[in-house]
Amino acid sequence: VIAKAAITYGMIQAGKSIDNAQVIHIDPPIVSGSVNIVCKAMVKDSTLVILRMHPPRIANGYFWSESFASKKAKEIGVPSYDTYFIDDTRSKFDFDYMIIECLQGKNMKKDLSPLPPELDKTLIEQTGYFAARINSINTVGYGFFDNVIAKKEKRLQGIHNRWKDHVFAAYKMNMNYLVDAKVLTEDMVQTIDRIFEKKNTFITCEKPKLIQNDIADWNELAEDGKITGIIDWDECFSGDPIMEIAAWSLFFDENRLEHFLRGYQSYTKLPDDYEEKFHIYRLRYVICKVAMRKKKLEFGYYDTPLMQDLLKHGLQVLEDEILWQQHH
Repeated sequence: VIAKAAITYGMIQAGKSIDNAQVIHIDPPIVSGSVNIVCKAMVKDSTLVILRMHPPRIANGYFWSESFASKKAKEIGVPSYDTYFIDDTRSKFDFDYMIIECLQGKNMKKDLSPLPPELDKTLIEQTGYFAARINSINTVGYGFFDNVIAKKEKRLQGIHNRWKDHVFAAYKMNMNYLVDAKVLTEDMVQTIDRIFEKKNTFITCEKPKLIQNDIADWNELAEDGKITGIIDWDECFSGDPIMEIAAWSLFFDENRLEHFLRGYQSYTKLPDDYEEKFHIYRLRYVICKVAMRKKKLEFGYYDTPLMQDLLKHGLQVLEDEILWQQHH
């Protein structure tokens, strides 16, 4: 009932008549992510929408940034979405929420997997192409976007003045936690610290770009052999485009990465120092992922065989990246 009321109120604010804004159907919450409650609904004039409700009493910190990032991507041909309405005032409802455009297509992970090899190749090449287009959008500042600035000034502004401040945000906290949790030894931490010191000159970014930061099968829609939607922009930030590729690579094998890079390079060239950047960013990313997965395992709800496998995979990637750095 509350979800329906929020949608009707929001769509009226977005310009629909009171009659046309009435919800005639709403699906049960989509089991996706770990923060927002997500529902698909249809209003009376047949417009399909997605409602994303943030937990009550917890302030949302990215709805406005996300809405502008997805809009900018859509404006240059990326299959992303427009935002109809955002309400973080708590004046009408006791939670922050946004209503966004519902895109066509089926979820690549949940609905289409496993994909036939040729279709998989086609869709992953398209994914790489669209990632490159996203990474062509100029941004200001570094790191995650300031949601207040996005709301008040209608622009994207990274919260950091220096690129390294974003790359190493929470780095010490990650490493201390992994040592305390007996995931890493002090010797491993010292080895990783030395790698970052040695490869410090590759952690540079003079012209920041928009990074979606969560492009993956579970955040993509497809239909008739085409990518029709790239969703979930809540983790987007401003920085080095190679970060996009490094993040994507953590979830998929080398064969898929080749398809992704083929699509990426059909739109833009990779820099000469791509390989060094790719591996140093991949090392930083996997440290973050391992810490996050270990923390989730401490809670009974997330202590599943899948999460245990993800942690093992992350630790293997971490070992592989340390070895790569030691040989280059």
